[in-house]
Amino acid sequence: MRISKIEKKLNFLRTTLELMEQFTIQTSQNVGIEQVYASIGERIMAAIIDYAIMWAYFTLTIVLPGLLHKGAVIMILGLPVILYHLIFELTMNGQSPGKSIMKIKVISEDGTAPGFTNTFIRWVFRLIDITMTMGSVASIFIITGKKNQRLGDLTAGTILIRTRQKSTGRSFFTELPEDYTPVYPQVSMLQEKDIRVVKEVLDFLKSSKQNEESRFFAYNTRKRLEEKMGIKTNQKAFEFLDTVLMDYNYLNSR
Repeated sequence: MRISKIEKKLNFLRTTLELMEQFTIQTSQNVGIEQVYASIGERIMAAIIDYAIMWAYFTLTIVLPGLLHKGAVIMILGLPVILYHLIFELTMNGQSPGKSIMKIKVISEDGTAPGFTNTFIRWVFRLIDITMTMGSVASIFIITGKKNQRLGDLTAGTILIRTRQKSTGRSFFTELPEDYTPVYPQVSMLQEKDIRVVKEVLDFLKSSKQNEESRFFAYNTRKRLEEKMGIKTNQKAFEFLDTVLMDYNYLNSR
């Protein structure tokens, strides 16, 4: 007996919804989140970019003006260099300029954004990991560890992940207003395959004119996304999925 297009669509959605439950990082809700850890090469390139920025700042503010012999001035003007990683990772959601360019970021091991304590501990241990040992301690821990964590990450309970997965070439573009503001920044925790499910469910809702079957899949998709993103929403399933799609496009276009 030939399977209808609707039945094929339903089978596809059932399969993709099941795949959404297969994660690797455990959250506080005991639900995993599949992420790709940043490689040591990506971390080194991010560090090179950051050190280049710090050196440029140091040269322009201290070296060129000839202030190297003035200790008090160096201490004051040098604070941005000393606090560079702490300030940027707190204000840029776990990223420094180098990490942002390399598309990697710091998150807590439970998948949430790192707080001040996590970030401060990472910053303090940078002295041991990188500054005092020329990065050798950090490299050893990253290479030998299962999650590519340096000593500071292990102590702070953080990991570095890639913020953008390799694209399959499929576009999820949706037109956004010029003044659009994302509603759920937690979409940064989602992968392209999750957004593919969202797009498929939305397309199915539209093509089926939101019948009982399509509403069922929309509801279950919303439920799984809420668990994965660690949020709870009162939005209707269709509105929520549409918002997630727009937020994803907004955050990945910047």
